[in-house]
Amino acid sequence: MKFLKSYFNRKFFKQKAPQAFEKTYKSIQSSKTYLKYCQSIHGISIKMLNTLSPIQLNSLNDIVKKSQAKKVLDLGSGNGELLVHICNENSIKGIGIDFSYLPPSNKFCSFIKSDHEDFNLNDKFDLILSIDSSYMIGDFKRYLKNIIDHLHPNASALFFMTFTDTSLESSPFIKACKKLKINPEIIDFTNNDYEFWQNSKKELDALNQEFVDEEHFNLWNIKYKEVLKNLELHQENRTKRYQILIRK
Repeated sequence: MKFLKSYFNRKFFKQKAPQAFEKTYKSIQSSKTYLKYCQSIHGISIKMLNTLSPIQLNSLNDIVKKSQAKKVLDLGSGNGELLVHICNENSIKGIGIDFSYLPPSNKFCSFIKSDHEDFNLNDKFDLILSIDSSYMIGDFKRYLKNIIDHLHPNASALFFMTFTDTSLESSPFIKACKKLKINPEIIDFTNNDYEFWQNSKKELDALNQEFVDEEHFNLWNIKYKEVLKNLELHQENRTKRYQILIRK
């Protein structure tokens, strides 16, 4: 019964989520207040829908620089602004895959509108990123093997993930790692994540009228509901946030 529930949740997500995310990304792109919000909670002047705190973003940037990557793949790239920023800052090539939104390409980055769970690019990468985009995966073993198959030797894949109502060890992600004999390097960002949601609430409270004035209350409401839910999960000790690095 648990498997059937999970299957139908994924099936519903695959059918309905792309249109919902596309609508949200379009609202984000037209909102000046959302940029102000991102500047405050992420510490960077780009618009993002992920939940990277400034500390987590610094960790991501450090890994990108240490990897000396020449080509990076971003799974679930969203509006593409984070990938563009990473590639511009490091003068590297990037490809982004997202099932809901197709940003314009530039000299550093190109984008593909597709489901990143089952991708085949006939290419190899020095670094693969999955930032808050590996939640509705049907088969983590197949998913991770496909990611590894797209990596050059000695390359890495970096995940930022939140686990709710499950321990890290009992999660499908870690179980798949064990089956594939992968030893992930893990950093626990749970306390930092709680601070992130607290800061998000303060900023959304302060910016409420600005969102209303530019006719983006729906966008504010989406984020506010997300904030309240995550604060509740933290207060009930039901959620954990991790950075997970896999090396080939």
